[in-house]
Amino acid sequence: MIRVISLGKVKGLWRELEREYLKRISMFRSIKVVELKEVKEENVKGYCVALDERGREVNTSYFKELLEAHAKITFIVGAKEGIPMSIFKLADEKISLSKLTLSFSLARIVLLEQIFRALCRMHNHPYDREGGV
Repeated sequence: MIRVISLGKVKGLWRELEREYLKRISMFRSIKVVELKEVKEENVKGYCVALDERGREVNTSYFKELLEAHAKITFIVGAKEGIPMSIFKLADEKISLSKLTLSFSLARIVLLEQIFRALCRMHNHPYDREGGV
């Protein structure tokens, strides 16, 4: 089970794009996006990865390794204020999607795209050769 906890809501085209990725990801693994105003310890289940600009930069191969290694994984995407320090400290790992500053809506889509791409690689799906979504 993959969980994405987001401290904020996406709207409009972001929501449509998110739905498309969730549909594609669910072919390989169950996934749930939870939008919360605040994250509590009990919301964090399984291996926890906080997305933060100060985190370690990783590549798609690393996402594949993460998903292979953890049946239950939670990704946390902060809003403009970031992730509360109490939850940040709980994270097993902190990663950065880019050195660029991304809106949380874009960060969610980039995260979902990387999860989908990693799952495609795990299952030998030709996503890379098809040019994406």
